[in-house]
Amino acid sequence: MTSKTASLPRVSARERLLAAADELFYGNGINTVGIDRVIERAGVAKASLYDCFGSKDELVRSYLQGRSDARRARINDRLSQYDSPEEKILAIFDLLGEVALAARVSGCAFVRAGDANSSEKVKGVCEESRAFMLASSRDLARESRGRRSGAVRKATRAPV
Repeated sequence: MTSKTASLPRVSARERLLAAADELFYGNGINTVGIDRVIERAGVAKASLYDCFGSKDELVRSYLQGRSDARRARINDRLSQYDSPEEKILAIFDLLGEVALAARVSGCAFVRAGDANSSEKVKGVCEESRAFMLASSRDLARESRGRRSGAVRKATRAPV
């Protein structure tokens, strides 16, 4: 008698490598985790790492890009829930606070990865992530200031 088992979706070697990299690089640091640990955790052959990424550097870049994309999506999702720039700015800080209080937080992956020993590819992803955060906050602050200035001018204008 054969029993039918539910088949689980097959996860690609690339996805397994990225999941292992995310766990190991974030938890232990990029410079302290070798590719042997990553491939062991991912359960793939060393050739799979090189087929998918070509090098550890490209794996690190892809890992950071995934974190950047996920953070950007979380922030944009949170911002879409509010109308005013003031509420949106506060929402960014609320979200960052929630993340900082979450279990297993080891600081900012981009700050930790973008040291002097990092490649230009890795530094580029870190810089893009910082630029997004800066631009989001700066643009909302400018929008808020512009709205406040207009409201103050209207409120203080003397009747004609």
